[in-house]
Amino acid sequence: MKTNRFKHLAQANIARLRYPLSDPRMADMSERIDEMNRLAEESPGFVWRFKEDGSPENDLSLLSEYMSPCRESLLFFNMSVWKGEEALRNYVFRSAHKEVMRGRELWTERLEEPTLVLWTVEPGERPTVRESVRRFRSLRERGPSMEAFGFSR
Repeated sequence: MKTNRFKHLAQANIARLRYPLSDPRMADMSERIDEMNRLAEESPGFVWRFKEDGSPENDLSLLSEYMSPCRESLLFFNMSVWKGEEALRNYVFRSAHKEVMRGRELWTERLEEPTLVLWTVEPGERPTVRESVRRFRSLRERGPSMEAFGFSR
C-alpha cells in the first residue's frame, strides 16, 4: 500500500509511561524531548508537529477513547506531518531519534493496542487528536487499510 506521492503523511504515536516525566527514572528520556522535537523540525521533509492549543478537537483526554486507562500524567503523545514516508523513516530510524527509541522499554509500558498510526493528508491539512483517535481505532479494529496503517503494513 504505497502513499500517493502528492499527499503528505500524518503520523501519531502514543505511549503509556512507566512514571511521570518529572520522575528521575525518566530523565534519560525527558531530557531529550526538546532535542528530538528540534531534530524533527529540522529534518528534510518535516511539515508540522502537534502542539497543544486548548481546542476541543485537540484535547488529550480524547485519547482515553482509545487507550484505557489513560492517566494524562502517564501519557506520551505526538503527531506530525511529513512530505512522505521516506522522510519520516529517515527521522525515526536513521537519526539520533533511533538512539532514544532503543531505551523505550525502560520508559514505556508494552501495550497490546497499536501505538503508531499513519495516514495520508492533503498538503496544508493539520490533523487533530480526535482524528488520530479515529485512525488508531480503525487500525486496531480493522487492521491496516488506506484509512490507517503502520510502517509494516
